[in-house]
This record gives sequence, structure tokens and C-alpha cells, in this order.
Amino acid sequence: MTRKHALGMLVALICIVAVFHGVYAGLNAEPSGWGYFAWYVAFWWVLTTWVVTDARERGLPLAFDQGLFVYVAWPVYIPVYLVRSRGPEGLLWVVAVFLLYGVTLLITAFTVRFAWIAANA
Repeated sequence: MTRKHALGMLVALICIVAVFHGVYAGLNAEPSGWGYFAWYVAFWWVLTTWVVTDARERGLPLAFDQGLFVYVAWPVYIPVYLVRSRGPEGLLWVVAVFLLYGVTLLITAFTVRFAWIAANA
């Protein structure tokens, strides 16, 4: 798997989960515990896969247990990793990560509205 495939999977996963959260919220329902568990496992697996693949393709050294480190400290580690691995261009990647978060909020908001309209029609 290349880093582009892993990054594509990460973005797709985040957008799909945003839609599901929107549908559940629009229907005034709560996802099951297994749904949350599957989201967390998939998110950490895809995020860690992307970081490890990206570091290997760029020839950067990896920590002994990189996956656990990403899991524990990802809000701090990902921006630091992006700047360290890409230099000043990494700041643009950090901004892109925050924009992706904003886009998922918009996706969720629109999905909530459409699900609510469908449920009350």
C-alpha cells in the first residue's frame, strides 16, 4: 500500500463516518456501541497505516512502537510529524487537516438536515 492509498482511505473513512453520524443525529438515534468501536478501530488503523507508510517512503526513522505513539498522542503528533517530514509545506498540510475537519462538520450538518426532513415527511 502506498501513502496515497492510505491517505485516500483515511479521507474516505472520515467522510463516510460523518454521513453516518449525520443520519443518526437527523433520525434522533444513537449509534450502537459496536458502531463507535468499529469507527475507533478503523480510524486508528488507517491513520497509523498512513503515518508508517509515509515515513517509510520518505526514509524517516520510525519509533519502536509507532502505532501506539500515534494512538496516544495523535492530536499533537500528526501536526509535528507533518511539519518535520515536509518542512514549511507541512504547515499547509496541517491547515488541510483542519479544513478536512470543517468539511466533515458540514457534511454531518447537511446529512442531519436531510435525514430529519426524510424522517418528518
